[in-house]
Amino acid sequence: MTQRPSPSSTAAVPSGAVDKAVPPLPLPAFDALFQALRIKGVVYYAQDFHGDWAMRFLHTVHARIHVVLWGRCWLQIGGQTLALRANDLVLMPEGVEHVLGHGDPAQAALAPDARDIGRMIRAGTLPADAERSARLISGHFEFDPQVRGLLVKSLPTLIRTRARTGANRELVHALPSFMAAELRNRRPGSAVIVERLAEIFLVQVVRAHFEAAQPVAQTPSLMAAFFEPRLNAGLNLMHTRCHEPLTLAQIASEAGMSRSAFAQRFKATTGEMPMAHLAEWRLLKATQLLAGSDQSIAQVAAACGHRSTEGFSRAFKRRHGQSPAQWRATAAAAA
Repeated sequence: MTQRPSPSSTAAVPSGAVDKAVPPLPLPAFDALFQALRIKGVVYYAQDFHGDWAMRFLHTVHARIHVVLWGRCWLQIGGQTLALRANDLVLMPEGVEHVLGHGDPAQAALAPDARDIGRMIRAGTLPADAERSARLISGHFEFDPQVRGLLVKSLPTLIRTRARTGANRELVHALPSFMAAELRNRRPGSAVIVERLAEIFLVQVVRAHFEAAQPVAQTPSLMAAFFEPRLNAGLNLMHTRCHEPLTLAQIASEAGMSRSAFAQRFKATTGEMPMAHLAEWRLLKATQLLAGSDQSIAQVAAACGHRSTEGFSRAFKRRHGQSPAQWRATAAAAA
């Protein structure tokens, strides 16, 4: 006779209930960084441009993006001029000043806010009755200001890529078309869809850049470490278990390397020592916990791997110029 399980072992979980006994899986280090960035993608337009035109974009704290969907144009940045054609995309992580156009760059119209393109066309600043020369989609990305530096200093001033073989690159170039279609149709939910697609687009662009055989950036960067399996293993440990009193020996062991070999390779790849990065990550996590949770200062300190509240407060003030309590009050006032 088959024995039936006891009722207690088969108790149904109510629909929609969450089993609090099962903790969420920790995110890999690369994913955790992008989650901490709290990316907001803002797409200005998917626009046809006609005849000769040029627009000057001033420096901004946001990362700028332009994608050529059709036709040709050029980009002037840092004293160089780049010819762009269909399926070219350019990302400027630091939002540097640049000129984009098709025609005489000396006639470039200032675009203080690229969302004013429609107004500029209606005012005649940009031509509308000549032959179409290009179709572009443009926008920017906003990041958590405390985490932004980790991404920006890992990337070159300009990332330029074109459609090539490979699923990742195909997706990089498919997403703008999806965004353009949503912008044209303006169906219910389009704004939400475009914002989410833009966020996915950024992750894909950065991933494609570092997965390339010959990446543009040759300077040390944290991002490059995510694409070295052994360094990535160490980063995963640091990011997912930063609440623990980790040692360099533990981190190096996770990477399958000696302490000296791991530290040397990590420094050569990222430009900083492993324990310095761990300390920085802990303090970045602390800013988000202080602003986004009601945990006490002692709880935040423990969650970020600090053994004492006093030591945490001193380290936090050295890094951010305010005590944790002052930081929390400032963040609450700004919300």
